[in-house]
Amino acid sequence: MSLIFGKASTNSPPFVFSKGNPWSRHVVSHKQIFYLILLCFLNAPCAALAVSPSPTPLLLSGAGLLPLAGHLEILCDPKGALAFGDVLKGDNGARFKPIPGFLNRGYTSETTWVRFSLRRSPQSDGRFFLRLSPLYLDHVAAWVQTGPDSASLSSYTGYQFGDHHPATKRPMRHSHFVIPMNLGDEGEHLVYIQLRTTSSHSLMGWVYPPESFFSWSQQRSLLYGGFIGVTLFISFINIIYALRLKEMMYCYYAFFVLAICGTEAGAEGLLGLVWPSGAHLLSDYLVGGGAALQYSTFCLFIIRLFDTGATMPKAHRFFQFIFLFGIATFLAIPLGQYGRMASHLMQAGLVMVCFVTWLGFRLYRRGVPAGALFLASFLASNIGAVVAILRLLGLLPANTVTTYSFQIGALFHMVFMTLALTERVREAEENAVAASREAAQKAVVLAGEMTRELVENQKELEEALEAKLQALEGQRRFVEMVSHEYRNPLAILRTNVDLVEMKACGPHCAVYPNLWKMKRALARLVEVVDISLGCEPLGETAPAPDLQEVGLPGFMERIVEETMGLWGDRRVDLECSGIGGACVMADPALLKTAFVNLIDNAFKYSAPDEPVSIRVVAEKGEAAVAIRDNGRGIAEEELESVFENYYRGMGSGDTTGAGIGLYLVRRIVGQHGGRVSLARGDAGGAVATVRLPLSQ
Repeated sequence: MSLIFGKASTNSPPFVFSKGNPWSRHVVSHKQIFYLILLCFLNAPCAALAVSPSPTPLLLSGAGLLPLAGHLEILCDPKGALAFGDVLKGDNGARFKPIPGFLNRGYTSETTWVRFSLRRSPQSDGRFFLRLSPLYLDHVAAWVQTGPDSASLSSYTGYQFGDHHPATKRPMRHSHFVIPMNLGDEGEHLVYIQLRTTSSHSLMGWVYPPESFFSWSQQRSLLYGGFIGVTLFISFINIIYALRLKEMMYCYYAFFVLAICGTEAGAEGLLGLVWPSGAHLLSDYLVGGGAALQYSTFCLFIIRLFDTGATMPKAHRFFQFIFLFGIATFLAIPLGQYGRMASHLMQAGLVMVCFVTWLGFRLYRRGVPAGALFLASFLASNIGAVVAILRLLGLLPANTVTTYSFQIGALFHMVFMTLALTERVREAEENAVAASREAAQKAVVLAGEMTRELVENQKELEEALEAKLQALEGQRRFVEMVSHEYRNPLAILRTNVDLVEMKACGPHCAVYPNLWKMKRALARLVEVVDISLGCEPLGETAPAPDLQEVGLPGFMERIVEETMGLWGDRRVDLECSGIGGACVMADPALLKTAFVNLIDNAFKYSAPDEPVSIRVVAEKGEAAVAIRDNGRGIAEEELESVFENYYRGMGSGDTTGAGIGLYLVRRIVGQHGGRVSLARGDAGGAVATVRLPLSQ
């Protein structure tokens, strides 16, 4: 038979089969082939439940394990209304139907009764162990015939298993559902099993002689101990990678592997050995919840590995959907809806694993480092996952290969994926080393350039410093000259005023008050010259003040008296509230200059008929002197700027001054360990407050 491919058109069929004679032509369309494949796929679960000939009793010879596959009969109880006594009575026994292989009905809410018969050979001693699996079944009740009458309840011994029942009620301490049997005679012994579960509806069983059972238990403990150890080790390695590289992708993969570990620990009954009285309370969360979280954590890992958010927006939303679906399935466990959610999650998982395999193939085709390892890991896990999902959905028969396909695939997947991620770590380290070398080379070049710039800047700074020193020297000489030239005229004026006072008139002369004011003004000028020009030459550090204990109330009274003498008929209201004889450590001349400057400013910016108020209080170990004027006030944004040297406020254009007074006030108050501030008055004007520490 030859196969001829033709173009798809209305006149010629796409597929033409010919056998010698040109007249014998059979046309098969695309749709027919698709429907044929779909029919074969949908017929798979039907084949698993196909009726087989009536099973024969399982003959127990005592030589190795014997599977129950091919010896099982089932009775479906849709409403779960049948009790064991009902199954033994009436025509219910005739309703049992044989099945090929083991039981596998997928996800269903029905109750299933399973029956099989055992017969021991004369060579055996009648002691056997019946092992039932899987261990994630919720409720498993078994009755083994030990009496002669198979239709009597009293001839059966009952056992209760399931991950919703404490392991302490099992007939023997073992991680699996194990029934020790002692078949005393060589006749036929019936075994009935009732199965109710929200997980996948499957049942497998084996009969062991004692030697084979103990040997199998030891081998299984070693294998699963190794599997759990490998998963924990791989999780630990990926957590180390995540901490070292600060990359959440490794952390997500570690969580995925831990979810596998938890699922297998619950599915194989390991928790029941550690906590036999309470393992049944957590079994659903370990098995079902662990399986659901595998989908969620794996999606997070894939999203970070392929950066789907930036490169594949539609795929990114699909993986986000699977992630949320897995979380919802986990949350459905306490609500009793896990079985319904899990079946849909696994169907979506089939699409996901196929898509992930395609992504791994893309990595391999693009020559990405470790792309072959990524592809191998995805193929291993996805093949195992597909087989396991099809078994759980009832589309593949339950046997040893399909039952442990996921564990085998997961083991290869974890090994290959760890190697691939290790390759990425190695690549990242090589890139980091290369970047470090490049940065070191750039640093050397930059250091050379900076050294040249530093040499040039140093030369420029030295030249600028030399120019600055020369300018300061010129300023110092100028200040000395001004100070000398300023003091001489002041001395001449002061001498002549004294001569006029002595020769022209006495104390009762009409012009004597004016002469007295002139003398006070000249004395004030001398103080200003001494303090402003003599104590702080330009560019030099001011000398330390000559501190002595000063009684603040009397000191302020003398300053007010002297200031009023200079300003004639202006008025100052001085109030000392609760200060007593408070003292401060101060240089009287410097502190007097500061307060006189503040009072002079208050007079300058107040109306002639408005008084200046001074209030002295003691609070929290400080003396506070508040000087208030009634002028136009200071703008809020200038309250700090007016303390700068040579700065004059916006409203001071019609008032004499050079912008030095407040600068000197802050410097003097600072030398005394105090602080000065300006604020706007509540009723207008400005308030200058000087705070000085009280002497102990």
